[in-house]
This record gives sequence, structure tokens and C-alpha cells, in this order.
Amino acid sequence: QQVELYQTYYFNKDYPNILLLGFSESTDKGKWSYGNLAKISFTLPKVSFPVELEFKLGAYINQHNPVITVEPSINDVHYNTWRFENNKNSSQRTLLVFPKYVGNSGKVVVSFNIKGIKSPHELGYGNNINKLGLFIEEVKIKPKH
Repeated sequence: QQVELYQTYYFNKDYPNILLLGFSESTDKGKWSYGNLAKISFTLPKVSFPVELEFKLGAYINQHNPVITVEPSINDVHYNTWRFENNKNSSQRTLLVFPKYVGNSGKVVVSFNIKGIKSPHELGYGNNINKLGLFIEEVKIKPKH
């Protein structure tokens, strides 16, 4: 099933047309990635122009785990590296989906390779043993202006 273009998807709920791998169950604000790799997969309608994916997100960083890096890719095409640092957190990141990387199928797989993850338990913050990386609140799919 295709994703509607130009829509915002909130990660505090589930959508039948978006497949997630490596993410927690929804919380009231979003979803945590568990482990070093997380993926979001969906199908876009055929377009002849770039589509922007604008993420509202954060990372599991604090004084005991001050840096997490994320290498996003779309359909195995690597983009820049995102660096999340304690006290320097930016909550928005953007990726461009170029038509040549999508092909006729419209399938889009956004992969996040995450380094520097720790569990709250490892850091002395409780019993959660899941290694937390990204916390995604929403993704906006919109045309690139």
C-alpha cells in the first residue's frame, strides 16, 4: 500500500502502510530504535522530483553517553552522518529522496546505522536493557521546494 505524499506521520501510532524494523512499541510521543540498525519502509507514488523526508527526532544521549552518530541511507544510498551530542541536540533532520534511487517500484527503505548506543541499565538509569539510539516523533513527507 502506498504512502500518501505530503503528509505527516506520527510515531506515537502505527500505520498499516509503513513497515518498521528495529523500533520499540509506541510511547505517547514516539518510538525508540533498539540496537545498531533501524529501518522504515514504505512505497511512494511515482514522482519525477525529489521528495523531502523531514524527521523530528532525538537520540539517547546524556552525561554518561554524550555522543551518538547515525548514518542514514535510502535504498542503500548513504547520506551524511548525523551527530547527536549531549547539550547540543537538534531535533530536526532532513533526507532527500531522489526519483533515480526509488525506481519504478516506488519502494523506499530508510536505514539508520547507529553507533554509540547504550541501554539505560548499562548507564545506571534503571532496569531497561534495550540499547536505545534514535527517538523518532514524526516524519513529514513533502515536496522539495
